[in-house]
Amino acid sequence: MWVRLFLVLLLMQPGLAGAKLSSTPLHDARIQAFSLCSFLLAYYNPNQDGIDLRYADGYQQDLAWLKEQLGNDAELGEMVEDIDIAITALEAIPADLPELYPEWLTLVLMTHARLDQRLAERNAGAGEVSAQLSTVQELQLDIERLLLLYQSRAFGLLGMYVLVVDENTVAELDKRILHGFAELQSQALSADQQLAKLEGFYSFVRPHLLEQQRGWVPGSAAYYLRQTSQGLSLFLSERAAGL
Repeated sequence: MWVRLFLVLLLMQPGLAGAKLSSTPLHDARIQAFSLCSFLLAYYNPNQDGIDLRYADGYQQDLAWLKEQLGNDAELGEMVEDIDIAITALEAIPADLPELYPEWLTLVLMTHARLDQRLAERNAGAGEVSAQLSTVQELQLDIERLLLLYQSRAFGLLGMYVLVVDENTVAELDKRILHGFAELQSQALSADQQLAKLEGFYSFVRPHLLEQQRGWVPGSAAYYLRQTSQGLSLFLSERAAGL
């Protein structure tokens, strides 16, 4: 698994030996949980044409990962189990009764908010991390927050429980994401093409995220923001390896 490789490579990076990296698995769990919710909303969105089974594969893989990684933790495992139960009930709903989706999706989103809060609290107490790792983690989280907010609005009739939302939330997340990319570029010795590519993914879908009058594109939002978030993990592992 890339997470283990990433930790080994990062520990080998000069100057990082004093920074604790035990928070990384907790951060990974936060990203996987956000991903699960976004895939779930994209798959069950009744406002889009057709069903994309890739979204189903996505949330099922994320759920399996969370169960494997957090299942032995009594507190976190219980919340993952609650999410699993709600998803099982959701999957049992006939396709011609989409009006029943919000009840179970809301339970997933509410439980996810509690799970994310506990993971964040544990992550904060796990020790110091490097400046670059911290920047990447915050950037990833903001991308995941924006994607989940977008998917919830594209779905309609769903609340957001993992963050407080007002009329400025999208603009604030966008500002932080742009700042995160700029900060990473400033930490590089020269212009980084991989970072530029990832920022290009975000820039491509950004107008649809900011301007709802362009129409909802949950599939494109999921693809480009997922590519950006996953690419940041690869970027950090490669920087740690000195590539």
